[in-house]
Amino acid sequence: MVVSEKLQKPSSYYISLSTKIWVRYTFFEGVRYIQSLTNEQPPDGSAAAELAYGSSSVVAIFVAEDHLGVRDLVFTSSFEKPAIEEQPNVWWRTFQNLQNSTVKGTTNGARLLSLTSLSESYTPRFARLMSWATPRFLEHLRCSLLHANPRELNHSGPIQMAAFKCNDPGVIGYSVCCTPNPTAIHAYSPGEDTEFYRQNQSVGTVWQYMPLDKEEIVVEIWKLDRLSPRGGALTPSRVFYGSSDHSIRLVAFESPLPERQSAPREPYFYTSASLDDVTAVTPCRCRIGETPVTKGLLLHHADARVSCVGEVRLNALGSRLELEGALWLGFSTTALEGHSVTEIAASRPAETDGVTWLELPCSGKLEWWFSFRQCRVYHKGRASPETTRNDSAISSDSCSRFDPESSVRVKW
Repeated sequence: MVVSEKLQKPSSYYISLSTKIWVRYTFFEGVRYIQSLTNEQPPDGSAAAELAYGSSSVVAIFVAEDHLGVRDLVFTSSFEKPAIEEQPNVWWRTFQNLQNSTVKGTTNGARLLSLTSLSESYTPRFARLMSWATPRFLEHLRCSLLHANPRELNHSGPIQMAAFKCNDPGVIGYSVCCTPNPTAIHAYSPGEDTEFYRQNQSVGTVWQYMPLDKEEIVVEIWKLDRLSPRGGALTPSRVFYGSSDHSIRLVAFESPLPERQSAPREPYFYTSASLDDVTAVTPCRCRIGETPVTKGLLLHHADARVSCVGEVRLNALGSRLELEGALWLGFSTTALEGHSVTEIAASRPAETDGVTWLELPCSGKLEWWFSFRQCRVYHKGRASPETTRNDSAISSDSCSRFDPESSVRVKW
């Protein structure tokens, strides 16, 4: 079925909040949108219009939008949050403190495309740019910019603010989606399905799982500033700095500025965990090309704690492997020309062509660096094979394929 609309070049008009407002609705592909707003009472016999606002003192306007236009408006004269449930792909923006103000509507003749507040007496930083899954007020909203220049945000459209349950008693761990910057956080509860992995999946996507111990809570979120495009590793040299009473104001280096690499950079992620009292591991399984690999491990401790290293997705876990004091990891080269864990064992394995084994006694700190195509493991001064460089693999659409049905060879 093809649905057509008679569209015009987008144009704007203004609506006063000092008098009544009428709204007309229209339907497109079975979905209701706002067609127009007006301060003029429609004459009798005209197209149906509803009174949306009676010119009482308005505290806030909640605007529901999707990618095609404005779906609904809620005017409120109190600070009681509207009882509106979340809908897929519908996001709400908030305009507050608008007494006797004016709003601007933009239309294409068929639908109201957007609504803009012209005079808000108070709005927290960045709040005008945020949209929410359900209506919410903006008081006591504390904002912190992690990535992007604040001036760039004004031209990027509304920022859709997803939510996750932080420090809820029913949460047993958090999964963070990275590409490589964090893009999504999911709080995982026992028995919950794992559909959220499929909803946030693209080439190079990495999920890091962080299990929680009993009575453990999240207290801080840290930001790591990335190097500028002209950044690079420092060669051995002295570094000079000029300071004042409050901070370092200037730095200087003996070494020349590193040349900017023209080839794409392969993003790596770092994880670590203690192997003290680990009694079992559960591998996270996927395929690189046609090779089954282990991308990460859940570590089960004797006191029932769980930690993890590498990339862990709860929808791709293999069978639990019981240990007796040590774990062996076997590394091989995959189709993307990187070294990955292709075999794991709970006892000393026989030598196998093409497999390099690393013994991990169940004590001390285990460090696990990984990208989408390879990993490197460090433990007590020993390491797995070095990572390799493959620019064609980095710039292609090749990617680890997570398949819950795939299997990893486990030696008992």
